[in-house]
Amino acid sequence: MRDGELSEKISIDGVESEIRKFFDLKLLVINDYKEGIEKYIEEAAKKHNVDCIKIKNYRERIPGYYYKPKRLVYWQDLSDIPEDYLSSLSKKHRRRIKKALEKGFKAQVEFPISKSSFEIWYNLYKEKISRKNKGIEYIGKDFLEKGKGKKIGLFVYYKSEIIGGYIMMEKSLIDKADGQENEKYISTGYGGYDKAYLKDSINHFMMFSFIDFARKKYRIASTGKDTNFYGHHLSPGIFIFKKEWGFVPEPDKDFENFRIMKAEKFEDLFLFFSGRESPTLNLFFKKRIDNKTADMYRNDKLYSLKEKEFA
Repeated sequence: MRDGELSEKISIDGVESEIRKFFDLKLLVINDYKEGIEKYIEEAAKKHNVDCIKIKNYRERIPGYYYKPKRLVYWQDLSDIPEDYLSSLSKKHRRRIKKALEKGFKAQVEFPISKSSFEIWYNLYKEKISRKNKGIEYIGKDFLEKGKGKKIGLFVYYKSEIIGGYIMMEKSLIDKADGQENEKYISTGYGGYDKAYLKDSINHFMMFSFIDFARKKYRIASTGKDTNFYGHHLSPGIFIFKKEWGFVPEPDKDFENFRIMKAEKFEDLFLFFSGRESPTLNLFFKKRIDNKTADMYRNDKLYSLKEKEFA
């Protein structure tokens, strides 16, 4: 989760620290950790009744903590996607996309994006955010004029009306060695849709249309960055959705030491990745989950898995 808003500044054995609020969570955030104060950190966490501890700006795992990337970046190499993309999908996804096509959904790419199209899409985006208990609005209505980067619209139409879509972002891969820009890639950017069409798999049709567009022009596609914690303001279902559509999470550059003190405010299933070189998916259950649900997170060769029951 994010750091949230500052509630109070405190000192832990001379180390300036902060109590922060992120929606209903209470966090203890330490920006300049020094060795040997672990006992005092735990005492402060209990005293202030925090849900989690986050220790930043320390490049090693502290015993008793998870060393985790703050964010995950999702990538997909499109090189091997066949020309007949629809036929290559799983039976489940083919059924969903065919259902949407039979309904009459059509995807259209728009560049440059017209003001009228953006306004219709933006209202859908805002409405989608407002449906969430812990939704965060990342862009404003002036994003088309003021937002940085090349923006490309991918809109889903039904009976000549926009009912969903992405404001895609074209970006450059950055060489980690010299910081230079390399080839271009495309990201989903920001998405919104009319919830009335969820029963017709509009969210899956949007992702299919995005990949189908991207594979013809780019080698790499992305669904952007997520905060590396699913089961609070981000649903675990987001992770599964991206995974099922072929996107692979990689750690972003910033890491933190992280410890859960209480899990009362998390969903019954919550998860995050830890580790720098060989990521581990840490999967927590607050109560017994049926095997069918749990198996959605298991059996992936791209990462190791640790499961834990969190009372």
